[in-house]
Amino acid sequence: MDLPQELRCLDHGLPLIADSAALVCESGCHVPIVRGVPRFVDSANYAAGFGLQWNQFRKTQLDSHTGTTISKDRLTRALGGSLEPLSN
Repeated sequence: MDLPQELRCLDHGLPLIADSAALVCESGCHVPIVRGVPRFVDSANYAAGFGLQWNQFRKTQLDSHTGTTISKDRLTRALGGSLEPLSN
């Protein structure tokens, strides 16, 4: 697998080489590949960061808070142009 030259080891800045389950630098660092996606950040750290942002900006997507209809409009498009399926 050819990797972009910009893809480097986070600890050493060395190029990464793909093996069957990870990306590896010549110093021995491993970046696991999970379901075809390299995981540079531990899933627990990712979830914690996402949770922090979710709690800090929990009203950001609420139309009632922003004074817009962005969420309602998106839902309407996703349902094929009508909110009727959600009535009652």
